[in-house]
Amino acid sequence: AKDEPLTKPEIYTMGLRNPYRISVDQKRNYLFWGEVGPDAGNDSDTRGPRGYDEFNFAKGPGFFGWPLFIGGNYPYAEYNFDKKTVSAGQDPNAPKNTSKNNTGKVDLPPLQKPFIYYPYAETKDFPLMGTGGRNAMAGPVYYAEDFKDKPGAFPAWFNGKLIIYEWMRGWFRLVTQNEDGSIFDIEPFMANVKFNNPMDMEFGPDGKLYVIEYGTKWFGHNEDARLVRIDWNSGNRPPSAVLNADQSAGVTPLVVNFSASASEDPDGTPLKYELQINETKLASTDGKFNFTFDKAGVYRPRLTVTDPEGVSANTELVIIAGNAVPQLSIAVKGNQTYFFPGAGVSYQVVATDQEDGSTADGKIKAEAVDVTVDFMEQGYDKTIIAQGHQRPNHPGQILIAESDCKSCHLIDQKSAGPAYRDVAKRYAKDPNAIEILSAKVIKGGSGVWGDVAMSAHPQISKENASQMVSYILSLAEEKENKLGLSGAIKFDKPVGQPGNTKSAYVITASYEDNGNGKVPPLSVSANYYLRAPFLTADDEIEVSNIRVESLPMMGNGFVGIKDGSSVTFKNVDLTSVKSLALNVVELTSQHKSGAAEVYLDGLNGQKLGAVDFSKIAGNPVQSGVLVKAGKISFAPLNGNHSVVVVFKNSMADKAQDLFIFVNGNLAVK
Repeated sequence: AKDEPLTKPEIYTMGLRNPYRISVDQKRNYLFWGEVGPDAGNDSDTRGPRGYDEFNFAKGPGFFGWPLFIGGNYPYAEYNFDKKTVSAGQDPNAPKNTSKNNTGKVDLPPLQKPFIYYPYAETKDFPLMGTGGRNAMAGPVYYAEDFKDKPGAFPAWFNGKLIIYEWMRGWFRLVTQNEDGSIFDIEPFMANVKFNNPMDMEFGPDGKLYVIEYGTKWFGHNEDARLVRIDWNSGNRPPSAVLNADQSAGVTPLVVNFSASASEDPDGTPLKYELQINETKLASTDGKFNFTFDKAGVYRPRLTVTDPEGVSANTELVIIAGNAVPQLSIAVKGNQTYFFPGAGVSYQVVATDQEDGSTADGKIKAEAVDVTVDFMEQGYDKTIIAQGHQRPNHPGQILIAESDCKSCHLIDQKSAGPAYRDVAKRYAKDPNAIEILSAKVIKGGSGVWGDVAMSAHPQISKENASQMVSYILSLAEEKENKLGLSGAIKFDKPVGQPGNTKSAYVITASYEDNGNGKVPPLSVSANYYLRAPFLTADDEIEVSNIRVESLPMMGNGFVGIKDGSSVTFKNVDLTSVKSLALNVVELTSQHKSGAAEVYLDGLNGQKLGAVDFSKIAGNPVQSGVLVKAGKISFAPLNGNHSVVVVFKNSMADKAQDLFIFVNGNLAVK
């Protein structure tokens, strides 16, 4: 109340840990929010419950638990740090704030129970939440009456439903509530669509749902970040057009095989396919086309797919004919798979191009090839470990090549007009640069770079001008970690805790050729990844009497280990490796402990050594949980091998687990 002692009327809810994405139901005056919880993966006898994320909602002011409660009103233990004693947690019906820093009431309102709560692991209370990393986020509540007669708006079936979503797990759920606000139903929404870290969502004035996706990498300039619009379609759904080509650039005559077979009609009806290349139109019943580009130039083949009701969709590709694709290679000496902290590796980069020559013969200068090394603490995507691939030209670069811009501008040298790189550096920090320069491209102008006037280009659309300027501004980017064509890299980053197995060093080389007349330059890049030196459940493995499961904070691990269980890691690069540390976790109330033996290339191969974990004290990370590491040393090895780990304890009951095997850590020292 307004004049209530020891309170502030502007505080509506309290006891929140990390509210993330709030939503207000304007019809019912409900407040929803996602609550990001702590990281603990397991319950503790001395601290209390494991971590939970929550979806909360408030019909009125209230206390929501933190830091006294979490999850389903589970109390944290009262721990006395001076006496190191533990007492029971508080009563949710009569919580008290006894902190010496409290300037408000000691007696708090009764605890409001979370709407939905879930840990890292699966929970029987809310099985639709799934498993894995957590980041609860609350979306909007929909009311069809707000969007009457709006085409594509969601229907009345969604009335009053709350959308909740997960940043980490990538799903959406619909929540239907009873009159008192309790849950009537939770159901999947667009379950077959994987959203890439959904960041925010809102219904627009058109009744369509708009979603921001953050993209793949944390703290990265994600090219797959995007704004998505979700429309409701109650009738014939339009097809989707997808066009692929077996090559997108090369010398003439360039023979290209096109495929539209990935195009789909969501209603399952057959599609008609038409491909237009300049004035040539090709028809197909199976979505396959073949075309020979005889003349050099930039082409934009356009695919149109049409369903039986005449609804169509289209897409296009860019094909560059008349310029050979450059080639890049990266070679390393030593271990080809892993990096070892404190050690290093030698590398060699070679660029070759049919028109430009090669770095080997000196025709391609070393400074024309960008070579960088980066440490990727969060790991890498296994799908992009290709040794080299052609990078798509920036759309603006192709538009410039098709225009008359090259008559007055060069990338690095002043011509009639300024060099593109000089323009990029001048405007690099101007937030309005794209708008200013796009207008100048279309309208023309003079005075900034001298007396020579820039011609107007009214035939260029604002969108295309913006893409052209975007490419020019990208030329200002400087590589801070640029290396030479060859050299040595020191691995100075620590691997970290046993659970941090995803980190990697990546050597990246990129080269852009000189183009060929009116054909734009082509860019290629190559990546070489050296991953953290761990053997994990994500590797190529073969298991016997072992299960692979997701472990909180540790990724996938091996559980259900009994006497005689084994795991084989296949095709392991052991070049220069001198030791292997096996990392296990023992729950003293559940596990018997035991030993592990390690063999090379099968049980009949060389025995590298053994570890008896029952004789290792271990590191107590919390009550009843021990982390143990056992090291095996051997003479340096060479080449790729299978590594077999056999677990033993003949004294254990056949049904009793020995421990959890987390991973193995390879080392060269």
